[in-house]
Amino acid sequence: MKPGIQLYTLRQQMEKDYLGTLARVAEIGYRDLEFAGYGGFSANELREHCHELGLTPRSTHIPFDQLNEDEIAYAKTLGVSYLVCPWLSPEMRTSIQSFERVADRLNEVGEKVKLYGLTLLYHHHDFELTMKNDAGQTALDVMLSRVPADRLKLEMDVYWAEYAGYSAISLLKTYGDRCVALHVKDMSASEDREYCEVGAGVLDFAEIFSVAPHIDAHFVEQDQCPGDPFVSIAQSFAYLKDTLHAF
Repeated sequence: MKPGIQLYTLRQQMEKDYLGTLARVAEIGYRDLEFAGYGGFSANELREHCHELGLTPRSTHIPFDQLNEDEIAYAKTLGVSYLVCPWLSPEMRTSIQSFERVADRLNEVGEKVKLYGLTLLYHHHDFELTMKNDAGQTALDVMLSRVPADRLKLEMDVYWAEYAGYSAISLLKTYGDRCVALHVKDMSASEDREYCEVGAGVLDFAEIFSVAPHIDAHFVEQDQCPGDPFVSIAQSFAYLKDTLHAF
């Protein structure tokens, strides 16, 4: 298991100093990167900067309406393995039928992504797990059932799985090899179930990792940090390394 970071966690820092933020990430000890924007760099430039810092581009989040061939080609040159649809706007998730339309579009994109030797993933939140059809299938299950597994895999967010009322461990067992990437995100014990540093919350990451040894990429993410995000991601890294000996 290589330590990875979803750079959305550091979005404000990257707006001010993109390369300096990557350098800080490398100093902390992270190696795998999941992008959420490219800082205006060309794919070749960014790939070279990552190489110089000892960082590996593994994945990138691309908004649904930007999943086009130019973005796929950029990702291929950058060197990632995964393109991820990260979120659906409210008007795109009003009914099961709307999720079916999204799935049909992802089916088309997934075929194009395959031609580049890459893999398309879908990253869920809570709403895909709370909306169900008349048969009791979740919207996420409906989506995955409409797209062949070789065109669409899953990036599971363990925080959002638990937030929606599911056991992340149970869902990892259910989806099995369909899930190839993981957002390592913890949930506080507070009533608001806030984001918190990995190891500071209620999720059992030792068990999560043990039931999903097939996961190819693990990305720490903390959507909101109470203070300095660099302190938060360093704390999460230390917990995974020194307490769980995860890498």
